[in-house]
Amino acid sequence: MRKFKIHHQGQSLIGIIIVLVVVGLVSGGLYYYLSKQIPEMPEIAEKPAEEAKPEVTEPKVTCQNECSPAGSKRCSNNSYQICGNYDNDPCLEWGLVINCPANTICQNGICIQQKCNDGTSYGKCSTNKTKYCEGGNLVDKCSTCGCLEGMMCRDDNTCIKIERGEIINVGLIIFKYSDTVLPDVVYCLWPTKSRSLAFEECYDVNYGGKGEILSKYPVLDLITDSINKKRVFQYDVIHSLYYLPDYFRNEASKYGLDLKVNLYFQGVFDLTESLPQTYKRPTGGLVLTDYSFFVNQAEKRINLSSFDKLMIVFLNDQDFQDREEAFEFSSAYHQKSAILNFRIRGNLFNNNYLITLSHEFQHVLGARDLYLEPCPRGPYWSCCMDPEGIPEPNKIPKYPQTKACSMCQSIQLNAEGLGQSASLENIVTCQRTAKEMGWLK
Repeated sequence: MRKFKIHHQGQSLIGIIIVLVVVGLVSGGLYYYLSKQIPEMPEIAEKPAEEAKPEVTEPKVTCQNECSPAGSKRCSNNSYQICGNYDNDPCLEWGLVINCPANTICQNGICIQQKCNDGTSYGKCSTNKTKYCEGGNLVDKCSTCGCLEGMMCRDDNTCIKIERGEIINVGLIIFKYSDTVLPDVVYCLWPTKSRSLAFEECYDVNYGGKGEILSKYPVLDLITDSINKKRVFQYDVIHSLYYLPDYFRNEASKYGLDLKVNLYFQGVFDLTESLPQTYKRPTGGLVLTDYSFFVNQAEKRINLSSFDKLMIVFLNDQDFQDREEAFEFSSAYHQKSAILNFRIRGNLFNNNYLITLSHEFQHVLGARDLYLEPCPRGPYWSCCMDPEGIPEPNKIPKYPQTKACSMCQSIQLNAEGLGQSASLENIVTCQRTAKEMGWLK
């Protein structure tokens, strides 16, 4: 009886052990499954105490413009940053700036036309004719906007009332020796990268040896072709003879005269007679004794009655054909003719021949010289009359002057008469000359 009880208790104990094992296995599997589904949280370690450090402030980045028409915006830290409200501003897109057209700015996503105070858009002429909207300011620009009726545009872009108009038809007659072959002129790029004119080939040791020919022109084209009147070379702007009508019109406009000088090209004609006799001038050079020679030569070829005045240009080749007999006068005037001795090599590469021809033509129009020989004020061969030949008589200080009168052609540097050669751009028609030619009443 007792033996039976012990056996039954052993079976119960074994059952309990089996149940516990099964429960443990199930619990372990469930734990393993859940541990794979839930991310493991890292253990937070306690940070050891450190010494306090000063706070570092990053440089503030600010853009100069909210929407720059120039493209990307430069920021205060010298880097590029695109800024603005990308959701509300259609001028902006992520990663780029859409530029507004010229003369507009972007405001609240719309390209706005910039305007001057009177409502004129940038880059446009005002309804108040002659005024132009430039950078927010109304400026005089009659060369673009024109003038009101009865007024004309001056070279300083201001309008002046036309007091009267005048037209002068001028025969431009060109001569040369019968055996003169007019040379080609080449526009050269030298090894030093400078550009200038030369004759026939680009070779000059002064420029570092042989250069590259950029273009080639007949010498006649450079002085008579209107397309070449403002061709820029290394040192100067080389003007053709067709610059003279522009020059006279600009100068006459300062006195309210609308002057149109029409040039009519004639020639080139070969001389059929020997040159007249010459005499030596005390100051140097050979001077003609008969200036009517060229006028007589012209009358044999064309009808001069259709011209009001004449400009006669002689292409003198003595510089490169070594003629023993040649006259060296620079210019003269005879009755209604202004006569210029154009020394082909010596006169071509600057505008001095135009200065001289315009001077002689103003003689033809009635003007007198405004220089004195010798200079009574100082140790100089010549100097300008004072005050008639001084273009800025009221300038303070009076000397040095910055311009020259056309009938003196010298920029006066001091009261004693020291002068400096003037360029075509700073020679003006002074009041005394304007009165003598009838430009100023």
